[in-house]
Amino acid sequence: MTSGGAKLTLHQAMRQVLRLAGRPMTARELADAINGKGLYSRADGAPVPTSQIHARAKNYPDLFVKEEGRLSLASPEGSVAASPPASNLSTYPVTAVQKTWRGAVFPSSGNAHRPSSRPAAECELLADACFRRVGSIDPLVPNTPGIYAIRVIAAAVLPEPFRSHALSRDDRLIYVGQAKTSLRKRLVDQELRARGHGTFFHTMGAVLGYRPPRGSSVGTANQRNYRFSPSDPARIIAWMDTNLEASWIETRPRMPFTSPNRR
Repeated sequence: MTSGGAKLTLHQAMRQVLRLAGRPMTARELADAINGKGLYSRADGAPVPTSQIHARAKNYPDLFVKEEGRLSLASPEGSVAASPPASNLSTYPVTAVQKTWRGAVFPSSGNAHRPSSRPAAECELLADACFRRVGSIDPLVPNTPGIYAIRVIAAAVLPEPFRSHALSRDDRLIYVGQAKTSLRKRLVDQELRARGHGTFFHTMGAVLGYRPPRGSSVGTANQRNYRFSPSDPARIIAWMDTNLEASWIETRPRMPFTSPNRR
């Protein structure tokens, strides 16, 4: 199980076992570990066979490497990358998501996370040492104004076509935002925990293939402020906790101007 009660997919479970083992494993070893720990449940309730392990590894060549009969992680980060639900992706207008992703979410291309020519504040915000895994930042983010940046741990965790777009940009940065009153409320509550309307959360859910139930927005005043199915936010949060990193800096609120001649 992942955080938030969302179940692991088989390839997530395989990556989790490999990451914790820290070594290549045979399909039999993987199947035994996954079945023994109950990391993945088949629809028919049967244990995961080695043939399914081999098939899943073959279907995800960007996630797994097979050498001398053993499987290992293809990504050095060892992340547990979630797969977007195929049924949702097949019915969601991908071109619309692409437009949002490339415009509002992906900043301008050109190695944006490399701060060589940026102001001091941005250099601090975008420095590698300042990013923390999203799943660990809730108690760390201050209740003050500021700006924040969000990036993926690796382009490989994104579904297509966004993975290819990130790779073509040679950049992991996907979002920069401003919290005018509270970083904790804007970044944590709204953008990462779905408490209220968060632009990034809704876009990230759409990128992963989730969409609102059919007809749920009929009659609402704001058609863009949609809600996912009740079980979807937990799955989106679990994916973000594992696959995203965030950085933030505090900014001073603008003080009201007072004329020196005014008493």
